[in-house]
Amino acid sequence: MYDKEHLSTKGYQIYISEIMLQQTKVHTVLNFYLKWMNKWNNIFDLAKCNLDDVLILWKGLGYYNRAKNLLECCKIVVDKYNGIFPNDLKLLKTLPGIGDYTSKAICIHLYNRKDICIDTNIIRIFSRITDTINYYNSGTLLKHCEKVSEILCSGESNYSDLSQAFMDLGSSVCNNSPDCSQCPINKYCMIYLKSNKKKQHNLFNTKHPEHCNLCVNDRNVEIKYVPLAKRKKKTDKICLVLLIKQNDKKKKNNMNKNSCTKKLEKKKTASRQIKESYLEDTYMMIKNTDTNLFSMHYLFPFILLDTYDKNDCVKHFNDLLKSLNVTNSEKDRYLYINNFKHKFSHLTYHTHIYLCTVSDWENITKNNEERKWVILKDIRNFTHNTFCQNIIDSYKKSMNEKINGLSEYCI
Repeated sequence: MYDKEHLSTKGYQIYISEIMLQQTKVHTVLNFYLKWMNKWNNIFDLAKCNLDDVLILWKGLGYYNRAKNLLECCKIVVDKYNGIFPNDLKLLKTLPGIGDYTSKAICIHLYNRKDICIDTNIIRIFSRITDTINYYNSGTLLKHCEKVSEILCSGESNYSDLSQAFMDLGSSVCNNSPDCSQCPINKYCMIYLKSNKKKQHNLFNTKHPEHCNLCVNDRNVEIKYVPLAKRKKKTDKICLVLLIKQNDKKKKNNMNKNSCTKKLEKKKTASRQIKESYLEDTYMMIKNTDTNLFSMHYLFPFILLDTYDKNDCVKHFNDLLKSLNVTNSEKDRYLYINNFKHKFSHLTYHTHIYLCTVSDWENITKNNEERKWVILKDIRNFTHNTFCQNIIDSYKKSMNEKINGLSEYCI
């Protein structure tokens, strides 16, 4: 038996890795996991943190609700279970963000539960071994794989290693393009034997154990249709981003005095001053409290549309400013900055960035804690995601190009 400290530490490590690996590849997760453990190497330290700290480190992993649920889950485990994940599937599934797969993974790898985590890799292996992938629908196939798992775990074993070995086999050898000749269990695989001409004549002469229901015995079944999972349709959206900047007249006057009145030989000095000025400008960001792609992150105000028409942008932005209770300092004038594409797994944002300034900027944050004025160079200290960072990078790139020419500033 392990002591409580070991169970707490190992359980925490297993849990963090499992949550990070949900819908994210191993090579992407590795660096995030190492950074995470360097910052919070035990569940008690993490439970003391606030959500913004967690989201900042999570930036780049996507599916940000995972981070929110993860923090809530760890707080509950500390308060209710003294920092140790319980050895009980039902109790684990009551915790935020933990379902069938994660609860099994924790019990298998922490408590050596007699089970194997059934994921797409395991389903692929088991259905090939028993040659049943085309004979069952997805629900029946899953139950079939659970039965195979039950039989494999009927003896004494290190079930954590067994489960991990099958997952590694599925990701490296028995993948979508399997290397069957290198598979250590190919002599037990019905699909491999079926495709191996030297052994094909013995394939269906194998005597099945009594009451065995794992393999389909009648090989004369005609398969007319194999249902496939429906893929999400990829969607394209127009995203109009409005950078709302405080109109600081004092700063603007100083900038004009120190840059635009300089002679050409002092162009570099003026360029540096303008660059420093825009990095020190203050922009409005809004914390998204909805449970969507950008949950719990600070974002620049944006509008989603199906089509892009420059002539309609002024109306859209005027309506947006009105909803925020502020007024454009230069009526109906919005400076076009840049554009880029941002791709999600099933969605593409064709993003167009615009800029405006507001004088009555105090109104924007009155009685609204979700709205913040943020200095551009300090934005890294706020919880923002990759999409938001791409907006910032695109804006900086555009500004630097204009600064180098000074065409926008020296008139």
